[in-house]
Amino acid sequence: MGGKGGFGNMLRAQGGRMSARGKHESQDSYRDLDGRRLGSINEAKLLAEYIAKAPERQAALDEAQKRKYAKLEKMLGRSPKSMADFQEAAEKLDDAGDSLETGPEPVERPESSQTASKRKERLDDHEYVEQSREIVNNVRTAVASAMKKRKGKKRAVAPSVADQPEPVS
Repeated sequence: MGGKGGFGNMLRAQGGRMSARGKHESQDSYRDLDGRRLGSINEAKLLAEYIAKAPERQAALDEAQKRKYAKLEKMLGRSPKSMADFQEAAEKLDDAGDSLETGPEPVERPESSQTASKRKERLDDHEYVEQSREIVNNVRTAVASAMKKRKGKKRAVAPSVADQPEPVS
């Protein structure tokens, strides 16, 4: 009386998953009228938005550094001029914690190697921020130049592909 069922049995086994597939399909692989993929166009839009917001992010980072520097000046009572000033401010910062807005109230704590390492990390923090800022700027310029080169290559390659005769089968 019949075999294993064939296609109908396979449809029943899938349980309606085949018809539900179209609802979740992404349109990123589709192409627009110029032949570009919609996914790459969307990525380019997101990248353009990210680059457009870069000055805002940079301003926020600069503002945070200014607040940190102002906090150091407030702790010292003067502008820091040497590394010793930064070490003194780091010690006061460790002692005072985040209560700088109310005014510095130094609290004496016993010295330990752990607090010394925290101070060193805070002193290296400025150098790290500067290095990371340079790295980010270098990456941005490299990406921008690569995108320009790629854009130029695509424009140069596109006419030459159109000039070739179609192969006859």
